[in-house]
Amino acid sequence: MEHFQQLSTEQKRAVSVVRGPVLCLAGPGSGKTFTLVRRLRFLIEKAGVPPETILVATYSKAAALSMRQRFFTEMGRNVPVTFGTLHAVCYHILKERYVIRENNLLSDREKRKILQSVLQANMVYREEAAEELLECVSLRKNGRPVEEIPLPAGMGAAEFEHLYRTYRETSRRAGRLDFDDMALWCLELLEREPAVLKNWQARFTYFLIDEFQDCNLIQYEVAKKLACPRDNLFAVGDDDQSIYGFRGASPGVMERFIRDFPGAEVICMGGNYRSRPEIVKAAGSVIAENQDRMEKRLFAAGGVGALAGVPPVEILCFRDQREQFSYLGDKLRKLREQMPYEEMAVICRTNRELRALHPFLRERDIPCRIAGNGGKPYACFAVRDVLDYLRLAEGARDRECFLRVLNRPERHIKREWLWDEKIDLEDLERELRGAGEGRAAESVRSLMGQLARMRDMSPSLAIRFVRGAVGYEKWLRGRAGEEGQLYEEWKEELDCLQQSARNFEGIGAFLAYKEQEKERPEGESGKRSTGGVSLLTMHASKGLEFTYVCLPGLNEKKGASQKGPADMPKAREEEERRLFYVGMTRAKKALELLYLTGTKERPRQPSRFLRPLLASKGDPL
Repeated sequence: MEHFQQLSTEQKRAVSVVRGPVLCLAGPGSGKTFTLVRRLRFLIEKAGVPPETILVATYSKAAALSMRQRFFTEMGRNVPVTFGTLHAVCYHILKERYVIRENNLLSDREKRKILQSVLQANMVYREEAAEELLECVSLRKNGRPVEEIPLPAGMGAAEFEHLYRTYRETSRRAGRLDFDDMALWCLELLEREPAVLKNWQARFTYFLIDEFQDCNLIQYEVAKKLACPRDNLFAVGDDDQSIYGFRGASPGVMERFIRDFPGAEVICMGGNYRSRPEIVKAAGSVIAENQDRMEKRLFAAGGVGALAGVPPVEILCFRDQREQFSYLGDKLRKLREQMPYEEMAVICRTNRELRALHPFLRERDIPCRIAGNGGKPYACFAVRDVLDYLRLAEGARDRECFLRVLNRPERHIKREWLWDEKIDLEDLERELRGAGEGRAAESVRSLMGQLARMRDMSPSLAIRFVRGAVGYEKWLRGRAGEEGQLYEEWKEELDCLQQSARNFEGIGAFLAYKEQEKERPEGESGKRSTGGVSLLTMHASKGLEFTYVCLPGLNEKKGASQKGPADMPKAREEEERRLFYVGMTRAKKALELLYLTGTKERPRQPSRFLRPLLASKGDPL
């Protein structure tokens, strides 16, 4: 954006408002970072604000570092403006008051153990309950009302609240906190100790919050308290790009800002300097279907050129995934004549889709890299479970490994029977028989026999044995319940694992390979690569831009959008539409949207989010 010498009218206003609360609605490609840096320069050079009294907070560490670098380029490295994430701000406030160190932070494993102990003590323990409840606890800590939290089946709000409070008290007594506790502990501290609040209010007189739509209500309350009483709070974001509902974020935080600061200046930067007009129009028609959004005028503001022979927006359909991937491979090769692969991106809803596409492109010698955790080999719990079965077959007896598959399928073995860090199954069987637990003892004997049989199998056959003869896949189907598509996704993950195991003769060699794969940097599946087509999820694509973008597999009953239009909650549907909008608006010159038609026997329906675009083409829905 540096080549734009002139600020737009809206950008000028966002830069020059000096005092009081400001809400800046910044659409995709509107020059948000450019405007923020120019605002900092204006405050320091024109308004005379001491730079050490300015705090710039954003959602992610990467965004904070990027913003700081842009500011250094503009102003030099000796100007002491403070940049950081909202969590880092809360951490420093807590650290100064409580002398908190990194070893006070709970790992995911430690959180799970604490919650398991709470569940056992309250006599409501179930094998999978801890995993489910950790997500619920996270939402509760991030300000989500309990009535909006998807609790485990059979658990009421009062029971959850009791477990939630007990979990928090247990962690606090141990002097431990997790990532979600940062803002919550900080808010409680500022409310409880006015002297601490006044100290931090005196340090910073100007607050700028980037990616404001990603704030949860607790983080927002912390920022509001720190900005008081001057209320020099500049919040910039886009409610149409609020995509972290699973972390407690909500587009409603922007409406909340207007209610809390009725005299706030509201500035809309709707000009898109990134994308072709056709892309801006198409994305705008999609997001306009959401009801829970602030009205804004979105328009193409820059002279972005076109690609030769490539339509700015194209919607294509294919019979099946292989046909779709073949087209995509050919298209990427052809586009290479006009741009480097680094300027191309394929954006999917789920990591599973990325892992299916990645080997297909590699086989065609198209360099590509999976961004985020899409390339991680243990992204799905079912894959981790089956790999643990293979480890046990190879002789592993770690308690943690055994506990993962303890009752998957049900073996009637209680966790409290397993105390040692190393589990000897023969000793366990004898102890269970001596204690009169014959059914559990028989389960252990059966498991020993299964593991012994697996030892002489190839890894691919062993995985097949676990899925079928051991009964793991039947257990998976039961866990999915009525969510048939969820079961199909887990099954596809295991299909991929079994396919990858066919290249190995022994289980040990396959496990060693998977461990090496686990240790590689994210997104790499071989030698380190700095280039190639970017393969991203919609979440991981946020904040990025590419000359060409393709969104494949845009069908109903896919990814997180598993339910039909009638039974998906409105809030969930609107967040899914915002995700789709984020993916679309990463494109600068060309955007392709692909979906499958399926066969006559098994037809597929295009995503509901394509409807306004298909309707404008006159295509049947």
